[in-house]
Amino acid sequence: MNSPGFLCARGARDWWVAAGWGRWRAQGLRAFSGGGAINATNPLPRALGFGRMYAGMKDHLRTEMKAALVGIKAEDAAEMSRAACESLLALDEYARARSVMLYAPIAGEVDCRPIAVAAWKDGKTVLLPRVTWVERHMVAVPVDSLNHPVVTGRNGLREPEGEPWPIERIGLIVVPALAYDRLGNRLGRGGGFYDRFLARGSLAARACGLAFSIQVVGELPVHPNDYPVKVLVTDKEVLRFTNGIPTR
Repeated sequence: MNSPGFLCARGARDWWVAAGWGRWRAQGLRAFSGGGAINATNPLPRALGFGRMYAGMKDHLRTEMKAALVGIKAEDAAEMSRAACESLLALDEYARARSVMLYAPIAGEVDCRPIAVAAWKDGKTVLLPRVTWVERHMVAVPVDSLNHPVVTGRNGLREPEGEPWPIERIGLIVVPALAYDRLGNRLGRGGGFYDRFLARGSLAARACGLAFSIQVVGELPVHPNDYPVKVLVTDKEVLRFTNGIPTR
């Protein structure tokens, strides 16, 4: 499903209830290593635009990453989510932001609900994404509780009710993904919603990836339309990126 991190209505009790974790064992994640390094110092594959090749690589990596993530035990996912959320809440970017855009977690994503609860306590505005399907882009909608009213949209997605928040007033965007690499590139679910959202010229917010450490690979296949994050937080580390170069 080309979903930007929304919660599926099937079996969900409310907007914020994370989807159940599978009990199958992971098949194992093999680190991606293409025919040549794709990074800030070797941008040739980007310039040549090997669209079909990249699409095939991405689809393959998505399949492997989903298999690896479904094998995480629920208790392990909860503990790793707690650690990742604590690290994000300690960021200067969070402290400075007056509004924080999160996502409704699904299986395989860090449960970011503790960040929402902390943000409300800190007097910040919490936002969630909603898709405008005709234009195929996202808008941010303010939510005031874990039980905020929702509507069931296309593909059974539960989306927050309310008026869109001005994009220029977003302070921090917490971005989910299937995978990240150590250059700040992300692998989404194929819809391109976050890439288009993050590329909007009126957006000044810092984009912060939030993921399990297992979701971080050496390098990802990239396309000129792929939009990287500036900060990546996992249960084990915080990485910052300047021009594709990671710093701690």
